[in-house]
Amino acid sequence: MTESSLTQEAVAEGYRALAQGGWVKARSCFDSVLAQRDDPAALEGLSWVYWWQEDLTACLATRERAYRVYHASDDLLGAARMAMWIGDDHLWFRGVFAVADGWFARARRLLDGLDESPEHGWQAVFDAYLALGSRQLSAAHWLVGEAQRIGRAHGAVGLQMFAVAMEGVVLLEQGNIAAGLRCLDEATAASLAGEYEELVPAVWS
Repeated sequence: MTESSLTQEAVAEGYRALAQGGWVKARSCFDSVLAQRDDPAALEGLSWVYWWQEDLTACLATRERAYRVYHASDDLLGAARMAMWIGDDHLWFRGVFAVADGWFARARRLLDGLDESPEHGWQAVFDAYLALGSRQLSAAHWLVGEAQRIGRAHGAVGLQMFAVAMEGVVLLEQGNIAAGLRCLDEATAASLAGEYEELVPAVWS
């Protein structure tokens, strides 16, 4: 195997370990790659190891490093994805809305003009959360519907089902209890059935 192929396999193995909750093995895989090169996918994976281990300082530093490497290599989807997760971390763990909004705005600009991808759906999810927080319930409902559409179109079950869970929250806020709970139950059922590609949105749901 070529060095590039070995790197790709080590990164893929790290992500498989992440999906199974194997943080130690995942970190070993990503570290083995990063000892050789500043690989953005390995940095992204390592940031999730830190996220699961609740080491926010290391998580943010690694996400920002991944953002810079993705951006420098003109991988705008990768850079936008990292910008979204950085914003989400600042929102959830630090409650710094201005910083979070800045990163979300950066992600939107990076995605602008690119072909539609699951990243556009995740951006809609985060925008829906911000709309929900400011009580713009109609806007939030439209955004989670858009995220579901993108998830279906791209076969991204985790995105689609997490957007369904978010729709449930919006419906509950609108006073539609029965419909809201049905959405939450569906998203949870899909999570327990192992339909999600990634562990994080499954746990969120």
